[in-house]
Amino acid sequence: MTMSALSDELAQVRTKKKEFLAQIERIVPWKEWLTLIQPCYYKGERGNKPYPLETMLRLYLLQNLYDLSDEA
Repeated sequence: MTMSALSDELAQVRTKKKEFLAQIERIVPWKEWLTLIQPCYYKGERGNKPYPLETMLRLYLLQNLYDLSDEA
């Protein structure tokens, strides 16, 4: 088995973490949440540009699921 074949095979392995994130992707109604929150989200008209809403929402969900503190 060559190194590239081994690398390809390892990339396709389903780990528990990948499976969990795939389940979250199937379960969470991202589009509905984004349309609900978008009107209240900072638009960045002044000051620094905000991170994309979807990125922040996903990070917030993972922080709560894994009981992580703020990004200090």
